[in-house]
Amino acid sequence: MQAVSAHQLRKRRKELRQRRRIKFFQAIWRSLFMGSMTVGTFWVVNQPNWIIQKQNQIAVEGNEYLSEDAIFDLLAVDYPKLLWDFEPQAMAQTLQTSAPIAKAEVTRKLIPPSLSITVEERKPIAMATLAGTEQQGLLDQTGVWMPTDKFTLIDNKEALPKLKITGFRKEEGQTWVNIYEHINQSSVAISQMDWANPKNLVLTSPIGQVYCGNDPQQLLAQLSTLEQMQNLKEHIALEEIAYIDLLNPEQPMIQLKNNAGAIAYKNYFDTLSSLPR
Repeated sequence: MQAVSAHQLRKRRKELRQRRRIKFFQAIWRSLFMGSMTVGTFWVVNQPNWIIQKQNQIAVEGNEYLSEDAIFDLLAVDYPKLLWDFEPQAMAQTLQTSAPIAKAEVTRKLIPPSLSITVEERKPIAMATLAGTEQQGLLDQTGVWMPTDKFTLIDNKEALPKLKITGFRKEEGQTWVNIYEHINQSSVAISQMDWANPKNLVLTSPIGQVYCGNDPQQLLAQLSTLEQMQNLKEHIALEEIAYIDLLNPEQPMIQLKNNAGAIAYKNYFDTLSSLPR
């Protein structure tokens, strides 16, 4: 093994010192660069150009039933406000919990500085009065009940849903989902649902009131039977019918007014001659 000369040792020490010096200056330059970037970024974002000064810098899309002013009122923005101080997720959550909005998305835009709010509203498909109260609201397809005044752009009766429900209970939301699915697919036009008595759902159809009981599993069969009964008015005056009993959809009964009794639908042709006229 050859001995290292004193000259070689001095040379190696010099090279090591140079490497350390280079690394030292590189570290300083990195620190200065990062510091200047941080200061520069802070300076840029705090310039007036990055401030939301007015409401017209916030765009709202997707709203059909809820006005822009109603959305702005819910967000309660204090102007002016730095673009970076807006919290998109928190704003979206506020809209979803305080308004008839199923989904909301808020995004910040740099050029020009602005906010974009996109909402997916809950579409009302029925007017519903809560059970035991006179409080009226609107119901969406998923069973969410909402006060009517939340829908600020519905300002006339023509814009309201045609289906009316009385006696709705919020805890029956999932049951409503199943009921509406069957009603919506049926060819029978159901105009009202009376749910005040939880033991007997009463539907209003073109041929009269229909008693369905409290078993939602039977509703599909009950509506199918009701479809077959739509020619009833050709044989019996509808004003003589108190209600149609479909508790057993396989044996529909027609309850007559004035204590005239009830007749089995399947046998009503044989009974017509004995009905009071």
